[in-house]
Amino acid sequence: MWYYAEGSQRLGPVDDARLQELVSQGVVRGNTLVWKQGMANWQPYAALAGAPPPLAMASVPPAPAAVRPDVPSHLVPAILVTILCCLPLGIPAIVYASQVGGKLAAGDQAGAAEASRKASLWCWIAAGAGLVGSALWIGLVILGGLAG
Repeated sequence: MWYYAEGSQRLGPVDDARLQELVSQGVVRGNTLVWKQGMANWQPYAALAGAPPPLAMASVPPAPAAVRPDVPSHLVPAILVTILCCLPLGIPAIVYASQVGGKLAAGDQAGAAEASRKASLWCWIAAGAGLVGSALWIGLVILGGLAG
């Protein structure tokens, strides 16, 4: 499986056939950096163009340093707890969740992981506040019905 660079992003994995499609479409050009397991470094595609790409290897290559890791943004839960549970406490969850992608794109993996952790934390805080508030409201309704 191949990885290729597009601007400052590292994309992939793609198999040999898809890499050839990208070459024919002009997405991968001679100066496009490519990498696969077994290669020491990223290299321009032109350096490999003399021979067809080797057969895909059976194992999944480890992510090179420039490939984006899988850091969850928690954006969907943040939006849901903001709408359904607690608006004021859900807003920080959305703010932190929206920072994850930008930090990953900038190569700040530690910052992205921290923003992801904070988004998750604020999701739980907002959900807890919504549950406590709902329980209090239901208790007051029941007490009001008993007093009346």
